[in-house]
Amino acid sequence: MFLAAGLLAAAVSFAANRFLFRRLGNASLVVPIPLVEEATKTVSALWLGAGIFHTHLFFGLVEAALEWRRRQNGVMAALLSAASHCVFGLLASAVHRETGVPAFGILASFSVHAAVNTMVLLRAAKR
Repeated sequence: MFLAAGLLAAAVSFAANRFLFRRLGNASLVVPIPLVEEATKTVSALWLGAGIFHTHLFFGLVEAALEWRRRQNGVMAALLSAASHCVFGLLASAVHRETGVPAFGILASFSVHAAVNTMVLLRAAKR
């Protein structure tokens, strides 16, 4: 089930991401895109009865494959994408398990995702 949940989350997120990025540019990477991704991954997992961690991990692998294809030297971006979504999934899953509140898991993973994206944007701006 995590494959279906991950694919559903990827499809919804990537459509929303495209829309948000066209409207807001890089600013969309700070709040709206991480929020959409973390919510869709966790909600799709719960909705389809899949594991939250596995759904996040599979989503990360889908995103990694796209990064690899999109960039000339996308290996590092692909590895970072897979690893970061793995961490976001561990966090969302652990917080949900401990609290029993899906929104808390989403909020925790969103907070870290937004912080990571902010650091990446700041680093890119310094180049």
